[in-house]
Amino acid sequence: MPCKRHVFNRFSNKDQPVSDNGEKAYYTLELVKNEVVRPGRLFSLGQCVEIVKNLSVNTSQAGIHEIAGIILKDISLTTRVLQVANSIEYNRSGKRIVTVSQAIMVLGMAPIRSIAYSILLLEQHSNHLQADHIRNACLLSVMGGLLARQIGEKAGLEDPEQGFITAAFTHFGRILIATFLPDEEKEIVRLVKEEGQTEEEASRGVLGLRMEQFGKQIGEFLNLPGTVTSYMDPFNVSDRDLPSINRKILQVTLLSLRACRAVQMAKSAGEIEEALRSLSSNKELAVRGGLDLAHGFKSVVQEICKFYAVRPSGDFWSKAMLLCEPDKKPLAVQVTSPMLSHSPDLHVFQDGVLTVTDLLDRDDINLADIVSSIAETLYLGFKARNVVVAVRDEERGGAVVGLAAYGLHSTSLREEFVVPPDADASQLTAMALQNGKDIYIENAHESHIRVHLPPWLLSTEPASFLLLPILQGEKVAGLFYIDGPMIGEGGRIPPEIQRELKIIRKEMVLSLRLSGKLSL
Repeated sequence: MPCKRHVFNRFSNKDQPVSDNGEKAYYTLELVKNEVVRPGRLFSLGQCVEIVKNLSVNTSQAGIHEIAGIILKDISLTTRVLQVANSIEYNRSGKRIVTVSQAIMVLGMAPIRSIAYSILLLEQHSNHLQADHIRNACLLSVMGGLLARQIGEKAGLEDPEQGFITAAFTHFGRILIATFLPDEEKEIVRLVKEEGQTEEEASRGVLGLRMEQFGKQIGEFLNLPGTVTSYMDPFNVSDRDLPSINRKILQVTLLSLRACRAVQMAKSAGEIEEALRSLSSNKELAVRGGLDLAHGFKSVVQEICKFYAVRPSGDFWSKAMLLCEPDKKPLAVQVTSPMLSHSPDLHVFQDGVLTVTDLLDRDDINLADIVSSIAETLYLGFKARNVVVAVRDEERGGAVVGLAAYGLHSTSLREEFVVPPDADASQLTAMALQNGKDIYIENAHESHIRVHLPPWLLSTEPASFLLLPILQGEKVAGLFYIDGPMIGEGGRIPPEIQRELKIIRKEMVLSLRLSGKLSL
């Protein structure tokens, strides 16, 4: 049996363990706050937080590039998001989706956010330490979100995906505890299983506060939007949050959390079905055709198995699977990424052109979204390492500066990519602009090439790269930089890709003119 003094020693410099709940809560929160701000400590959960922070309930306020940029930081995440987005369950248009920007335009931002959240937790974050308690917490979060989406659809929520996010984040505290306080998490489990305490009693005794309360306070510390944090402790909505609460979203979130707890605490399939049957008769939530939460959990299990490249395990998954025993137990399908060819992807370029055309047809031209879509098209189409779209900036004396970037060094390149009008003509970036010619360097490691690279570009250690100037007549409008492109055989861009690039450059010039960035 774990020693309580050992469990609590980290919270105090005293010889005696901390016993007061308020004091325990303070030290618990301070310890985890110090952990989550350390670079890299949140792992993929940090990307989940970033996605939610950049996409509020009012999706019209968020640009395509904001969420696409987060997903595109990780090429494996990008590939998996596109695989799920192309499934018939999500993409009813029948049109193949090849870029994240296109997926957002076809499906909407909220579904893409939920897909990315699920992939990050189930396939990346929960596998970081291969720890069962972390996987279990992540699985609980995603399954709670998927169940809430189903309930929200039946309850007529205007945006069922909001139900997904609010319900998923009620388990945020559980994931943090499993990640940063594994000893305390094990003690809570022991108190529930061996001493018959409720999870709330055990959590208060060990941490000084309930898990949902803990998750909400850390969520607020991380500046998650109020549209999420207001629902993170649905059992105890604060007076501060009450005026902004949507009662229907709150009821959906609460019902999902109660259903997950019922499954978690039950000891047999009969207990699970009885608890879910009782919850299904919820009188506070008007639901079309009635609720069947047991059937809802079965659908969630099937969805996890179908879409996500994981083999779930753990106590919660085992209990959820008990509901599926009368049917055949579904088998998890291992989804694999398609093999990469060494040639650029024509479909990506063609669909990228159409996406930008759609954006240009809108009444309100959003240059950031257009440039982001073009950058993504080049990044995925060339299977590149880094991509920068740079444009002429009259406010900076006509210098060509980075406007959008994706890839391994996207942050530094976006900030440092500057080609001043008086740049050294021997630098390849300046040479491409002054001569108006495309430049392809097959081996950038050769010494006679390296001397012609600006220091900020050299620091990213490119192996090969493309420089594609954007011109309006003879006037410089910008520059595409593609690091590590898949060119194809012979080191030449295939003619069909060149045709699409010609259109993309024209679209780039048109977008700059329509947005007032480029004069005739």
